[in-house]
Amino acid sequence: MGELSDRLYEKPFESLRSTHAEVKRTYYKLKAEMSRTDKQISELYHELEKVDLNEDIGYQYSIALQNLLRRRRVIKDEFIPIDIMFQSLSESIESLKERIGRNREKSEEIRASLNVQLRIAEFLNV
Repeated sequence: MGELSDRLYEKPFESLRSTHAEVKRTYYKLKAEMSRTDKQISELYHELEKVDLNEDIGYQYSIALQNLLRRRRVIKDEFIPIDIMFQSLSESIESLKERIGRNREKSEEIRASLNVQLRIAEFLNV
């Protein structure tokens, strides 16, 4: 891609990549938490299969299941918008890298053919 030290797009692109990294960390954290909660729900279902229920035990299991399901709902409500952002940013960053790369190659070819030696930092304070 050539010398990038004075490219105006560098800082916003790095900011976008940093945001993507933060969203990615949150995505995997929430995904792991949802998986752990799903396993707890599954374990509770398996316990229910084995136990002879009476009113007290049935009520205790109902409360435990309700708490897990509510917990999962809260996690899922946070996960869905993060998932949307993660997928969108992942696609966008890849597309941006490709498009900027093609643009930089073409720009460098044109600059070389026209003998343009100026850099933006020479006349615009960046």
